[in-house]
Amino acid sequence: MLVLVGLLVFNIKEVETLEGLEINQRVSLSGQVVSERIIYSDESLLKLDNNITLICSGCGSYLNDDVSVEGVVEEYGGERQVRVLKIIN
Repeated sequence: MLVLVGLLVFNIKEVETLEGLEINQRVSLSGQVVSERIIYSDESLLKLDNNITLICSGCGSYLNDDVSVEGVVEEYGGERQVRVLKIIN
C-alpha cells in the first residue's frame, strides 16, 4: 500500500502552461487569482495571472491571492482547464 501511495505522488507534474498535457493528467501549478466567477451553486471559475483557468468546488474567495494548487486537467468548449483537488496557499 505504501508503495502505491508513493507512486501516485510522483505522477503529479508541475506545470506553467496546459499546452501538450493530456486530459485527466494530475498537475501542480501556482499563480495569482486575477478573476473569479461563480458558475453553479458552490462551483467557481478562477482565472490565474498565467491565463490558466481553475474549476473549484467550495473554495471561497481567493481574488488577488497567490495560490498553489493540485488538480486534474479537463477540457470544456475546446479549452483546457484544471479541476482543483487541493489548494495550498
